[in-house]
Amino acid sequence: MSDIIWTKTDEAPLFASYSLFPIVKSFLSRAGISITRADISLAGRILSLFSKELGLNKADELELLGELTAHKEANIIKLPNISATLVQLKAAIEELRSKGINVPFYPDEIITDYDEEVAKKYAKVLGSAVNPVLRQGNSDRRVLPPVKEFAKKHPHSNGDWDKANKTKICYMQKGDFYENERSIIASKDEKFYINFISLDGKKELLKELNVQSGEIVDATFLSVDELDKFYESCFDEAQKENLTLSLHLKCTMMKVSDPVIFAHAIKSYFKEVFELFGDEFKTHGVEAKNGLKDMFSKISTLKNKDEILAKFDEILSKKAKIWALNESASNFDVPNDVIIDASVPALIRNSGKVKDKDGELNFSLCMIPDRTYARVYEACVADFKEHGALDVSNIGSVANVGLMAKKAEEYGSHDKTFIAKEDGEFVVFDEAGESVFKFSVKKGDIFRMTQAKDDAINAWFELALKRGEISKDELIFWLDSSRAHDRNLIAKFDKFRDKFTNAGVKFEILNYEQATKRSLEAIR
Repeated sequence: MSDIIWTKTDEAPLFASYSLFPIVKSFLSRAGISITRADISLAGRILSLFSKELGLNKADELELLGELTAHKEANIIKLPNISATLVQLKAAIEELRSKGINVPFYPDEIITDYDEEVAKKYAKVLGSAVNPVLRQGNSDRRVLPPVKEFAKKHPHSNGDWDKANKTKICYMQKGDFYENERSIIASKDEKFYINFISLDGKKELLKELNVQSGEIVDATFLSVDELDKFYESCFDEAQKENLTLSLHLKCTMMKVSDPVIFAHAIKSYFKEVFELFGDEFKTHGVEAKNGLKDMFSKISTLKNKDEILAKFDEILSKKAKIWALNESASNFDVPNDVIIDASVPALIRNSGKVKDKDGELNFSLCMIPDRTYARVYEACVADFKEHGALDVSNIGSVANVGLMAKKAEEYGSHDKTFIAKEDGEFVVFDEAGESVFKFSVKKGDIFRMTQAKDDAINAWFELALKRGEISKDELIFWLDSSRAHDRNLIAKFDKFRDKFTNAGVKFEILNYEQATKRSLEAIR
């Protein structure tokens, strides 16, 4: 086995890596260090799924890397990879087939057992399929001094900010994941069973979970009725205040929930279109969750396309304007074109302004439906309005230790996220048949669960303690006592308090707004 594994991916850096990899390989060879590539590209992962049927002898190199992460001597350099939408997956399938590699088409309808088998296989490569496999430990993110010095010498702009800036962050005040969250600390090793029970009493088992003693188990749901009301209020507010709409989600990582949340934005904005042509859209596979680009492509094949597109144009002309990412794409065009942890910082660097389809820059109304992390950005925007933009040439940095080991937090939510097919209840039972969580939901509501293992949480606290001892900095635990999940993390931290105190490491537990404000004070 090589000393270092370099990943072959399918984003733009692939081209740079073709020239960089030989240089790195030559450099390392002088020190007797070996390096090799592992193919985790979208095409590579698709081929590994059907290797046996196609006689390709193509190993699942992502799975092999996942196994390698369990060894402390592993060194993996992961380059950026595609977190594929269904549209991108289908495009990759078409491209492979055009080259004579007859991987199965993606089944839009599950009719046979084979369709179900193929769909399950393709589900493994949709969305953020790579990170949860490779990120098996907690994260330790710090800025290296040479990188920091380069940034100071070549600072990027953060635009102009003052109290007159009209950009605002908007989020749901009712019915979101944050409000509905319930959390427990498991008392023993056992199995939990996620069920959906319809109003007529029919019970469907959706998922069986292995739960370990001491782990934190959460469940919650988002009301789509409240989501639609939220979007409508945003559209009205943006129009009244002359703000350009921007929607910020993470359809790549939250690959089950966020495409649905994205779709509701489109359906709410173009409500009249769906009222008039909704049945026709269903017949021809025109789906809002795939974005306007894919929708318009399918609509262009319909006989009454001119009538439909005219209705779209009519609505666009009278409602609040939508963020135009470039000359040919809007914020509503492709679900994974906008990833919140990149899109909001980019907006902040541009004075909180975005362009509309006419190329006009304007302040934005940023829609981040779930309030859990929306308030981080809200606090950040408030700080910039009060104190002005950050001057990159002289600011400091803060490090971050993240809880993500063993698919903690949202990383493990994909296979435990379900959309209610009808009105009813999501109920989680334990082995004794007792209800652990119960939620009454309406058709379309989004249910999800997450797990955080006890040893992963303890390792997080230990890593934070170690970093505090080395850096001598005061630590901030970003934990919100008003949130069910965080209350259980705080309860677990109580066992570590004396360790931190005895080591002379200072710490505070602050909610997200407070922690954002304190971090920005430290940076300034």
